[in-house]
Amino acid sequence: MLREKHRTIRETYAGQTAILGAPMPMSMPPLGRPITVEETAKAAAFLLSDQASGMTGQAVTVCAGQFVA
Repeated sequence: MLREKHRTIRETYAGQTAILGAPMPMSMPPLGRPITVEETAKAAAFLLSDQASGMTGQAVTVCAGQFVA
């Protein structure tokens, strides 16, 4: 089942460009633009800050709504 899902992902994104190693479909994400390196860095900085001290075991996706789990 997982193998089939990986095959579907590979077929979906075949031949498309990548930004920072992540597959990026040619269409724009719901935000209307790709995420910048600075925006990704701000998310990482937040996770390292005292403001995120209550977060444990979370996966944070910074993708402008492009990928929905």
